[in-house]
Parts: sequence; structure tokens; C-alpha cells
Amino acid sequence: MGKKKKPERVKRPSLVIEQERARRFDAYLAVVLVNIDGLSIVNEMIGKEAGDFLVSEIGSVIRNNIRKIDIWEGGRQMISSF
Repeated sequence: MGKKKKPERVKRPSLVIEQERARRFDAYLAVVLVNIDGLSIVNEMIGKEAGDFLVSEIGSVIRNNIRKIDIWEGGRQMISSF
């Protein structure tokens, strides 16, 4: 007998939800995408752990300075919408 296939879950990215909300209320939506220039140099010269720490610290600064209702997608990509 084969393995049972798990049902696919449909994920709606929070950015899509915010876009629909802005359209519904005829409001503006700003999206911030952060690209850390020179991160690969940090990773190569000091090490990946240092680069990960840098990303984490920058993420903390952003997270601590946006409203609670704003969206935060952590990890290697940082996105906030206003």
C-alpha cells in the first residue's frame, strides 16, 4: 500500500490579504523590501554566523519600530506593509 497523500493546504500570503484590504477600502498600501548590500561579503570574510546575526539585528530594529498591526515576515526576507 502506498503512503496516504496529505491534503494540500491553501496558504494566502499576508501581503495578498493586505492588498485586498487596501483595494476594498480604497486605501494606499506601502510595501517595504529590505535588501542588505554587502551581506555576502560579511558572510565570506567573517562567516555565515556573523551574517545571520547581522540580519537578525536589522530585523529586530525594523520589528521594534513598526506598529503591531503592520506585517512582518521574518527570515532571510523581511517585508512590512503599511
